[in-house]
Amino acid sequence: MKNTILTSVLALSAASLLVGCSAEYEPFEPEAEADFGTSESAVSSCVGDDLQYDFNGFAASLAVAIGKELGRWDVTSDFVINNGRLALSATGTTLCGTGCGNVKAILALQEDSTSVIPNHSPSMFRTKLAGWYNVQQQKLVEMATANLLAPGTYRLINRGNNTRMAVGATTNGSAVGIYASAPSAGADEWRAEVNGDRHKFVNVKSGLCLDLASDSNADNTALQQKTCAAASTTQRFQVEVVDNGFAGIKTKYGKAVTIKGYTSMAATPVVQLTWQQYHGFHSWTIQTTGGANGVTDLVANGMYTIRANHNGTTLKPIAVENGATTDGALVKQYTYAAQDKFDWYVSKVGSQYQLINRRSGKCLALLTDNATSTAMGQKTCADVSSQKFTFARAGVTGERSFTIKGPYNKWLTIQSSMTADGTALYLAATSAPTSPNGLFTLSPIRAGEPHRLNYSHETPDAPCGVYKWYTITQPNGLPLTAPANAFVQLIFAGGKTTLNGADENPFIAQQTTGTLIAVDPSGYLNGGSSGTTGSCLAADIFYDTTNTTLNKCCIKYNGGAGVFKVSGWSTTTYLCQ
Repeated sequence: MKNTILTSVLALSAASLLVGCSAEYEPFEPEAEADFGTSESAVSSCVGDDLQYDFNGFAASLAVAIGKELGRWDVTSDFVINNGRLALSATGTTLCGTGCGNVKAILALQEDSTSVIPNHSPSMFRTKLAGWYNVQQQKLVEMATANLLAPGTYRLINRGNNTRMAVGATTNGSAVGIYASAPSAGADEWRAEVNGDRHKFVNVKSGLCLDLASDSNADNTALQQKTCAAASTTQRFQVEVVDNGFAGIKTKYGKAVTIKGYTSMAATPVVQLTWQQYHGFHSWTIQTTGGANGVTDLVANGMYTIRANHNGTTLKPIAVENGATTDGALVKQYTYAAQDKFDWYVSKVGSQYQLINRRSGKCLALLTDNATSTAMGQKTCADVSSQKFTFARAGVTGERSFTIKGPYNKWLTIQSSMTADGTALYLAATSAPTSPNGLFTLSPIRAGEPHRLNYSHETPDAPCGVYKWYTITQPNGLPLTAPANAFVQLIFAGGKTTLNGADENPFIAQQTTGTLIAVDPSGYLNGGSSGTTGSCLAADIFYDTTNTTLNKCCIKYNGGAGVFKVSGWSTTTYLCQ
């Protein structure tokens, strides 16, 4: 079979990303009982690319390069789409500094000047990367929604009177009401589906969707069941955790799904009313058909802005001072700007949480670990009490307002309750705050468990070549709470969009095993090999910061010979010509 997969492959220098490291490691065999994912090849043979171009191969190379040089696949944090191209974000640029040479060289292959590479289409490469990146962002939004209520079948039991939301008929447009028990089999069961950043509820008995009778903001607008429509905005509902085990269900207008008149009479209509967070009839037990509650955590793992409430109208988000990435930098409040220093991962550790700054990757911490200290800043994440916090609902302002309890039974607050930019975050309150000045509002951005990668070893058992294995843990070194969800981290390179789905990119294959995750960038992307003379490198492209590659002999993957010349887009990237 002709080798027509790639006629331009990125070979790497002595600090190679893709050159095999197997000589340094004993063969590794994953424990079968720990498998959380499957490995598969998206094509029957590992030769061939769309139209014989190489963008899939370069995307797989980029996945490996990012893993080794940035130490995480947090692509939606570290990259942005700029003029249709995948590019390093402010965070990625900060984390890379003067490094990430391989990442930068591969990203440069999106430029039109790189069309001189045989069988390479820069426009196809950038279109694929941008498209996959956007899919990954959408998937993380959907996962944030699913973190609150996973897809499944549930009974919706009103907190106020323990009645069930159900249907009495199965016709399009018929009423939705409350009943003490199911009027018929399946009438009180609802299949929750993720729909963008909202949920749909499909009745098991009728197969119809929960919907507003009319697209109206008015109180007492009834809920009905209607034919499911993908584009319907009135069939999309927000699930909002009120406290452990109870959640509000809100219509498109942010109004509570509740019972008209708050009675227990059978078939009383379900309607929308102005949301009241602590009204007993405005929340529901969302219970699986097996009996377990589907909503438990007050705060789901994900990315948030964390805003000090102050008077309830002057909300100021916290951020690391000057966007610093160093240990010991203080955390203060500022007027919000669209910068990732304002974004925090909330990551569960046991029954508590760590707050990890998106830009620095470091944890919010009490800077001096003793009972009299107050200064809050960031430190390298570790499994220590000075970096752990507990959230509690607060009923003063807003449905996402919390008190945040830290070490030594103290609570976070803004110094002297001042609203000025640059005022420090303190751990000072000795009792749970009861006024807005000691409360914080969490605004969700997207899901995605923060993680840390360390390149480990390779094994020769991949579908298309060699698996590159990484340890993947929380930044503090503890195991991920949901290791199976690590599949989402490689969507940007054409990896699978569902755990057991196929990889869109034929040169990506993933396997997640316990605290390990692997990517197979195919055998043709492992850095080439020495020529017959022992001095010529088999590669079309070579990345080298030592400036020793110029004019050295090379052998192309199509068999042609040449010498390395500096590329037209990078002084450290050489072409075999």
